[in-house]
Amino acid sequence: MSIRLRCPALMLMLCLWMSGCTPTAETQLDEQRNPHYLAGKEKLGALDYKGAIESFERAVEDNPRSAFAHFELGVLYEQRESDYATALYHYNKALKLRPNGHPAEIIRQRIPGCKQELVKADSLAIINPNALRETENLRAQNAALRSQVEQLQAQLASRPITPITGNATPVSREVPSPSGSSAPPTGSETSLGNRTPPSSSTTGSSTGTSASRGRTHVVRAGETVTSIARRYSVKPGSLLAANPGLDPRRMKIGQTLNVPAQ
Repeated sequence: MSIRLRCPALMLMLCLWMSGCTPTAETQLDEQRNPHYLAGKEKLGALDYKGAIESFERAVEDNPRSAFAHFELGVLYEQRESDYATALYHYNKALKLRPNGHPAEIIRQRIPGCKQELVKADSLAIINPNALRETENLRAQNAALRSQVEQLQAQLASRPITPITGNATPVSREVPSPSGSSAPPTGSETSLGNRTPPSSSTTGSSTGTSASRGRTHVVRAGETVTSIARRYSVKPGSLLAANPGLDPRRMKIGQTLNVPAQ
């Protein structure tokens, strides 16, 4: 009786195997159909690397066994963020989930390079920790400047273009009289040509404001308020005070924080 029950089940499994309906193929197809994964691929095509990282992170949250999402995150953290430790984490996760299929061979070729970069960073930290700290600060400033440039480009792209008309009011100038002395300016000349220079108090206040600004830090994966404060040798309370409204439990990757002076 048991043999009769097993035969149909074996035949069904054999038919599924011959038709190519294996669980691995279905899993790969589901990974690529994930809406967050598709959004990440679209943002990659638009060169929006920060947005692509956020989308692939959400894809991993939806499906922690998505080897393709882990692979894309590994490439982004390696090539765009220079965060080799996080890149290795995602590479190893993807390799563990899919050791034989695509993209296992690509991952095996990239892992040694990430390890070499980590060794360089460790050597630099031992030999010259100040140089490593300065490098990290420059990298954070570069990321902040790049984010500001992207925001300015978005603002310029959304600003309507104002056509230039030919009815511009000409600025009158002083015309010397025949005797060689300049004629007294009229009312329009006084309002347009002789503008009052900004007062020294205004200039001083703007200079003081720009001078009082502290450094900035771009949040990366795995960082907390305590770890960021320790990096810049400041107290966590001072870091929170410099960023009103900051929720330490909901910091996002790519978020820019103000770092107070030591």
